[in-house]
Amino acid sequence: MGLVGTGSYDYAVHDRFIPDKFTMETFSTTPVRSEPVYRLGLLGIGVGGHAPVALGLAKRALEEIVRIVANKARPGYAMVVGESELFRREFSKYEALYQATRLYVYAAHEDAEASARAGVEITEDQRARLRQVITWSQEVAGEIVAFAHHWAGSQSIRNPSALGRCVRDAAHAGRSDHPRRRRHTDHARVRRLKTPVHSQRKDP
Repeated sequence: MGLVGTGSYDYAVHDRFIPDKFTMETFSTTPVRSEPVYRLGLLGIGVGGHAPVALGLAKRALEEIVRIVANKARPGYAMVVGESELFRREFSKYEALYQATRLYVYAAHEDAEASARAGVEITEDQRARLRQVITWSQEVAGEIVAFAHHWAGSQSIRNPSALGRCVRDAAHAGRSDHPRRRRHTDHARVRRLKTPVHSQRKDP
């Protein structure tokens, strides 16, 4: 746990008896504890771990790039980078993307949790949303960190560098989520390319 390298490891336990009550099927959706959150299954609980990490990386990258460009000069710029219209336009776009992704993560998880608390079985559609939101949040984090990395220049590769750590962590998060495209296609299959339903406001 918390290794400097990949953060993953293997272990084995020899000649030890493990009672059934302390075991579980990894991909089972049948809860073995009474708390509602366990009705969400592995991927549902995973949203509570992977997605917030991605959101945290994106948020920190945005905070760091704002601090860096406030005093950063660049050839061809008549002002500091932070006052550049080009930078401000891109920052506004990526900050909005972060806010939208954050809201989607919370909405997907709250919807599934509400069903769990009510004792209602989590639908396949809700599970598809949870799988989608894990993948989407990590992709968005990668894009936002890449944006900050581009504008920070060499300051994102110096050591120590909070932004540099965001770059490394986002890269690793992306590599640990190999089945990204599969998750998106699975979501589209379950949803059957349904069009989102919005409330219709009638003109008076």
